[in-house]
Amino acid sequence: MTTRRKFVLGSLASLAAIPCISAPASGTVTPTCQLMITYLAKVTKRTGVIPEYAVMGLGTWAKLAGDFSPQKFQPDNDRFLRTDEGHMAIEIAGVPFVAMMECEEGRVILAHPDHPEACGTFTGLEFLDI
Repeated sequence: MTTRRKFVLGSLASLAAIPCISAPASGTVTPTCQLMITYLAKVTKRTGVIPEYAVMGLGTWAKLAGDFSPQKFQPDNDRFLRTDEGHMAIEIAGVPFVAMMECEEGRVILAHPDHPEACGTFTGLEFLDI
């Protein structure tokens, strides 16, 4: 079962200007639900506001989706959704993580359109080469 979520994605140009707050990694990191929750917590603690959505490349999103076993995608607890714009998203801690083809792979951008300070970029994630 898919649902639609009403929110407006910022332009990729404005999202690309969000500063990177991740520590340099010696290698790539597998994107997991727990890691995304940690990123949300870091941005929220730093800014005092929870990001409204996250954007990542399609290959990065597909790698993150692999963290969810099929039984976690049940109709009564469905984390998979599609935005009004047609983007695929996985909801983690109430925040949609959206697949956007134009977004650079290996990066996740957390954003809040009404609070530009409640944003952050994390890099160094593994992605599927699709």
